[in-house]
Amino acid sequence: MAAFDTTAGTLRRWHAVKASAVPQPVPVPEVQFLQGRPPSEPISACYFDGFIPAPMPPPSPGGTQMPEYDRGVFLVDTSGQEWMMLAGHKDTVPITRPVVDGP
Repeated sequence: MAAFDTTAGTLRRWHAVKASAVPQPVPVPEVQFLQGRPPSEPISACYFDGFIPAPMPPPSPGGTQMPEYDRGVFLVDTSGQEWMMLAGHKDTVPITRPVVDGP
């Protein structure tokens, strides 16, 4: 669907900004795939549309099961190692370039 070249440092800051926009009961930890990587390390953020096989939360009492995930965001390093950062839905996970204003 889309892919953006960026760095580990930008992805760390981007994830922190995006995560802080959603109320969380505890601070959101750093993305595991980025831990220990230098800020300047090249990483690609890739968006894929289609069935994304990922665990889904159970429905609320009396609720219905959510539809299957149909958009995934994957991180890929220069060696080809990949990690799924997010599974979600096209209507709630927009395709955005990982950029962050400021240092």
